[in-house]
Amino acid sequence: LYNGTSTIQLNNSYDNIYSFAISGNNVVWKSYEGIVLYNGTSTIQLTNNSSDDSAPQISGNNVVWVGKDNTDNEIFLYNGTSTIQLTNNSYDDSAPQISGNNVVWVGKDNTDNEIFLYNGTSTIQLTNNSYDDSAPQISGNNVVWSGYGSIYLTNIDAKLLSSITVSATDANAGETVSGGTPNLGIFTLTRTASNVNPTVNYTITGTATKRTDYLQLTGTATFAPGSTTTTITVTPTDDFIFEGNETVTLTLATGTGYNIGTAQTATVTIADNDAIPQLSINDVIITEGNSGTKNANFILSLSNPSKQTISVNYQTVDDDATTANNDYVAKTGTITFTPGQTTQTLPITINGDTVREINEAFTVRLTNAVNATLVKNEGIGIIRNDDLLLTVNNLTVVEGQNNALVTFTLNSPVNQAVNVNYTTTAVTATANSDFTPVTGTLTIPANTTTATLTIPILNDNLNEANETFNLVLSNPVGAVLSKTSAIVTITDTIQSSTTFTLPAGVENLQLTGTTAIKGTGNTGNNVLTGNSANNILAGSNGNDTYRFIANTVLGSDTIQETTTGGVDTINLSGTTAAVTLNLGLITTQTVVPTNLSLTLAANNVIENIIGGNGTDRLTGNILSNSLTGGLGDDNLRGGDGADSLTGGAGNDILTGDAGIDQFIYRSGKAYSISDIGSDILFDFTTGTDKVVLSKTTFNALRSLVGNGFSQSSDFAVVGDDSLVDTQAAFIVYSGGSGNLFYNQNGITAGLGAGAAFANLFTMPTTLTAADFTVVA
Repeated sequence: LYNGTSTIQLNNSYDNIYSFAISGNNVVWKSYEGIVLYNGTSTIQLTNNSSDDSAPQISGNNVVWVGKDNTDNEIFLYNGTSTIQLTNNSYDDSAPQISGNNVVWVGKDNTDNEIFLYNGTSTIQLTNNSYDDSAPQISGNNVVWSGYGSIYLTNIDAKLLSSITVSATDANAGETVSGGTPNLGIFTLTRTASNVNPTVNYTITGTATKRTDYLQLTGTATFAPGSTTTTITVTPTDDFIFEGNETVTLTLATGTGYNIGTAQTATVTIADNDAIPQLSINDVIITEGNSGTKNANFILSLSNPSKQTISVNYQTVDDDATTANNDYVAKTGTITFTPGQTTQTLPITINGDTVREINEAFTVRLTNAVNATLVKNEGIGIIRNDDLLLTVNNLTVVEGQNNALVTFTLNSPVNQAVNVNYTTTAVTATANSDFTPVTGTLTIPANTTTATLTIPILNDNLNEANETFNLVLSNPVGAVLSKTSAIVTITDTIQSSTTFTLPAGVENLQLTGTTAIKGTGNTGNNVLTGNSANNILAGSNGNDTYRFIANTVLGSDTIQETTTGGVDTINLSGTTAAVTLNLGLITTQTVVPTNLSLTLAANNVIENIIGGNGTDRLTGNILSNSLTGGLGDDNLRGGDGADSLTGGAGNDILTGDAGIDQFIYRSGKAYSISDIGSDILFDFTTGTDKVVLSKTTFNALRSLVGNGFSQSSDFAVVGDDSLVDTQAAFIVYSGGSGNLFYNQNGITAGLGAGAAFANLFTMPTTLTAADFTVVA
């Protein structure tokens, strides 16, 4: 071998060389001992047998030669790593030639010599004729040979193409519950050659719908280099539609760089996880009318949609409603659900009449459902007779009366009895305390139109708001209910437009109208309210309340009370204008200009005042008064007696006057300066008067309920306001200013949610814990 620079002896001199070939740096020859390859660095003996190997050819690292398989000559290929026998037949193969991975040679087809091609993966017969072909040569993908006196040339590109086939290697796919892992289907594409990597086209058909039943497939597939198979995955998607099992069929389509083999179609089946739809029909109630026709619309429903067409037969069947009596129009037929539909309406014609009759019924019966299962195959049609109506009205009864009489009325008589079930249910009234519960059946006899039901009302002698219970009606027979319940209201209030005295057991009286009349209470605790005229209100015995919301004209009223008539209150809450009232005067007082004047029968008969929302001026008398200011900046003055003054919201002036007085701070919730304000206690007397603090409002206090502070650390006295927030105590009195502070956060800097809530105008120097009372 001459390698471009020097000559190399590749074999021993005694070795006979019969033929040789070269490709690049590689040389192959036939020696006495067999086929030998020099690979550029060393010599490899490819064959060593008793047969006569011959005609070696080489291309790159690939070597082809003629050898024997004990009977005849065959073609062998060394591919750089191992030897492959390309032919195995009963006749002699000869004249091999090689280019790259492609090998051609002369072989037989039982009658004459033909040219054969090995394309790297499989053997292909290039010629097939009735004469001998010989002397093939190959270069790249072109092959030339001699045949019947001529030279033939062919391009083997088409012969090198892979043959593609398809199979369903997992033909059973299935839906799963949404969110779960679906059961996949697998198509496997197989190619016969891996020397080219074509993109294979395919089409998808079948009964399943892409993007609905499975994820859409691309329509093309590729092979990994060197691989003879690739897969296409069918991923089912879950739905709620009954479809039955559906198919996905893949068919190979033509394309570039491959041929389609025999197995060109395969099918994957997707199993449905949805149940066959259940079919039912509803019941219908319809009022017939006096004339003409109406439709009773029955609804046929499927439990879930289906891709299949569903049908069912129907027919009407008489009950006590009959076609003979012209109650309705008979109907038979078939209803069809198109794919995806879940409801259908079946109208049945109802004939109106003026015949007085009971409610009647007929049936719609379903049979022979196709692609669905019948679960409710009968719908009941009830024809209500609209000519007979049972009415019951709401009722208000005063608590002191013994019974509530509820009246039931038919709009016309009928020649048969009408029945209805009833039962009482509590709402705000309490059974067995406010009323006696009843349950039963009420009957209106034939040829009559009314009946009454008696419900016992119980008297509890308590002054309370209106209370209600329901009389619930059901299962009417022979008539239609105008409503299914009546409301019975138990009231402690009697309304009267004439002079009236409350009977025993009734607590409240509301005068109505515009006439100057008198309202008189009883021995109970009454609430008396006048009308817009000049009224006389007399509470009699008991703890009575005189109620005025003076935002409109209420006239000039007189309050008649006696000194032994209980503890009585004038309540002006809700009044938005400023209120002025002195319980110690017997002359007529203007309480709210233009709206209300009051004359008290005596100066010592009313104990309490509840103010309104304005800036009120309230004054007590010689009795022990309770004065409550309300929302505005009020001026409260107790007068003689042991008085209780509650300023409420706003910055109030509180004067106890003579007697042992209490200045009350209680909002019903945790302290807020907007609820309490900052008051002036004008004449607080230490050792006599008390500041009353609610633990609900001043919730930092640790002291127990009672006089003074059981926890002495709850109270402290300092000389100046600047020292207040350094104290651990929660109630701190500043002697230098007379201010009384709520130090809500104790020793922590600042007052927390607290503030100065009162100023003791006289600035006493000896304020102690004994000057306080703690209440809940």
